[in-house]
Amino acid sequence: MAIDLIFFPQRTIFLAVVDPGVGTARRPIAPAWPERMCVGPDYGIFTYLLATSEPLTSIVIEARNHQLGEVSNTFHGRDLFAPAAVHMARGVNLKQFGPPDRRFHQAFTPHLTLIEDTKVPGEILHADSFGNLITSIGLLQIDGDDILLMPWLPHCSRTRFILAISRIRLSDGKLLPLSSTYGEVPLGEIMAYNGSAGLLEIAINQGRAVDALPSSIGKKIKLTSKG
Repeated sequence: MAIDLIFFPQRTIFLAVVDPGVGTARRPIAPAWPERMCVGPDYGIFTYLLATSEPLTSIVIEARNHQLGEVSNTFHGRDLFAPAAVHMARGVNLKQFGPPDRRFHQAFTPHLTLIEDTKVPGEILHADSFGNLITSIGLLQIDGDDILLMPWLPHCSRTRFILAISRIRLSDGKLLPLSSTYGEVPLGEIMAYNGSAGLLEIAINQGRAVDALPSSIGKKIKLTSKG
């Protein structure tokens, strides 16, 4: 996710080989920004980055001299993408890998909007390994008695909420106040808090929220100052 890129040095090359369409007509691409470069298949894997900022350039990887001599139909991570990334890291100019092409296949971006400066509809994206539910609402930052929303997706505006009256409304209508730590709620109680990545998360104190809300992935939620 784009919000994690602050932890990597400038000009990091990100090699993405999660490739369910390996061997199909999907294109091998390398979009490049001033601070990073990516190498991987064009099926939407770079959607979050592309939604955040347009790359300066992008090419389709075609040059065979920057791939292994024999490219299999089922292991492009080894035979195509990894060799290309290595050559890029050695300083080979992008123009030598193939023609420029700024067309990208993009997946749907998560729900995140601002309504009347008082409501932010979002959705539950996934559950992490601890069973916490990660939402699309963020980036959030506590600023004294307020919450600052600095959206990680460009189609939402910045805004400020009063922390004391802000609530998270779940799809079943349940309202949760925003907590700072797990210990602020009783054992086994469901809670909402600002996660380490700046996205709103839903958890249970010493429990697994995904077990208590098993059908919650994809459900709409809302951050509101009006209840």
